[in-house]
Amino acid sequence: MFPFSTRKNKRGKLNLHIAFDEVLVDASLHGSIDEAKPASILEKPFSRFSFFLFFTFIIFLLVFLLTRVSWLTLLQGEAYAKRAASNSIQKTVFSPPRGLIYDRKGRIIVENRWVSHENEIQRTIHDDVAFSHVIGFVGLPALEDVEKDLELYNFSAVGRDGVEYFYDEYLRGELGEQLQEVDADGIVVSEGIIRDAVPGKSIVLTLDAEFQKFAYEALSKTAAERGFQGGALIVFDVVSGEVFALISIPSFNVNLFSGGISSEEFKKLLENPSNPFFNRAIAGNYPPGSAIKPYIAVAALTENIITANKQIFSSGSISIPDPYYPGRSTVFKDWRAHGFVDMRRALAVSSNVYFYAIGGGFGDVKGLGIKKIREWLYRFGFGSVTGIDLAGEKTSVVPGPDEKQFLHPSDPIWRIGDTYHVSIGQGDVLATPIQAARAIGGLANGEYLPTLHLLKKVVDDDMTAIKEWTGTPVLLHLNKDELKIVHEGLKLAALEGTASALGSQEIPVAVKTGTAQAAEKNRTHSWLVGFAPSQEPKLGMVVFLEAGPSENQVGSVFVALQLLNWISEHGGIAELTD
Repeated sequence: MFPFSTRKNKRGKLNLHIAFDEVLVDASLHGSIDEAKPASILEKPFSRFSFFLFFTFIIFLLVFLLTRVSWLTLLQGEAYAKRAASNSIQKTVFSPPRGLIYDRKGRIIVENRWVSHENEIQRTIHDDVAFSHVIGFVGLPALEDVEKDLELYNFSAVGRDGVEYFYDEYLRGELGEQLQEVDADGIVVSEGIIRDAVPGKSIVLTLDAEFQKFAYEALSKTAAERGFQGGALIVFDVVSGEVFALISIPSFNVNLFSGGISSEEFKKLLENPSNPFFNRAIAGNYPPGSAIKPYIAVAALTENIITANKQIFSSGSISIPDPYYPGRSTVFKDWRAHGFVDMRRALAVSSNVYFYAIGGGFGDVKGLGIKKIREWLYRFGFGSVTGIDLAGEKTSVVPGPDEKQFLHPSDPIWRIGDTYHVSIGQGDVLATPIQAARAIGGLANGEYLPTLHLLKKVVDDDMTAIKEWTGTPVLLHLNKDELKIVHEGLKLAALEGTASALGSQEIPVAVKTGTAQAAEKNRTHSWLVGFAPSQEPKLGMVVFLEAGPSENQVGSVFVALQLLNWISEHGGIAELTD
């Protein structure tokens, strides 16, 4: 029997308590027990070695755990804390809506439209081709722009061309920030904005949207009907430099970029031989032809090369003896025989012989010479950028002896024939339509070269101006009496000269036409530069048509005629420039 003890609990009942140490008998105290028989084994103590192994294992385990915890806490704690936070709380940025773009009358040209099937806001231009080269387009930021401003990386769309690019810092606004709580499956369970996105500022352009659309149609239709490959058109204020219309053709559908243009469509546009992306108005370099003659005339009068009333006879050409080959001569042609012409008449009928004489010299007329010609062309802005607020403007070439050595290393000598060519806007002399516009603007106002621009003002939500365009004109220092003579010659061109189709218009104009040889054989460029009204100039105009049939001499005049008719029918110059 096993021993046990008894005791009563508080309720008087017996508790039977068996003592554990009384159940087993210490084997070491009973040497008579046969340990080989299992039934006789009652209890045997642990050896010291067993205790040593046990406690060694425990200590090793504790040291390992403490070391691991310390490593995770001290060395990797911050990394794991950030990882844990990112798993649950994420900070994201979001783009604001871009500012709108208005024309000078307050009509919306560009807005943001929600496209439900795309589940996004798209930038939309109301006329997808007429404004393409002016407005430009938006897209993901270019790498070179991100390198300059890292914040651009977070914007879903930034300006990539046109005024969208030039005034992107106003239009794009400021990024917003929000926190999102995300569960283990990546599902957003809650979110909160910590910084609101600030919408972009809107801009008001100097353009008249309706006039821009009409000008595009007039230029495009004329080019197509008369076989020209492209063209450009600029109508502007000769005093302030505000641009009312700026066109380059061919154009492209700029709204394709808002919804994401396919690689196939983009490749097709890039490989189009007519180069629709190219802004001919600000980057196209072309020989100006006779459109350069008004500036040669001003220079000749100012430098006392000729008087306004002196007449020069044009039989249809002049012949210059060849100094290297006696008995031989070089013939420089006029486009027709004009008889005796003074300066006013020479401008009106565009006599080449007259301008050969005052430019390079002939007979008893000394001529300006290439050095003076270059000085005066530079004074009127040729050979340099105008500073219009569009990216991609190119400069041009005003050639001289040094330029000829570079351009024609096989024939580097500058000859009088080269000076003759520059005097009538041929040879290596080149100009962009925007340069031609600035030059005729200076000739019209008579005091300074206006800086042509597209921005009228930057406005806030209630259309209050927060920034207005400012520019610094370049003074010309022209003699008013000499300027008046040139103006009279340009008026005569519209009345009875090369642009006589404009003489009967309600708006009196002063113009100079130009025809210049294109690179392709039997194709010519058609120019018209001018201003209106002819008495008190306010409106400047440049029309350029590229590489048309050589027999077509009136392409630019026909476009100008349509523009003047539209202006007359829509309130006149005062309404357009208001």
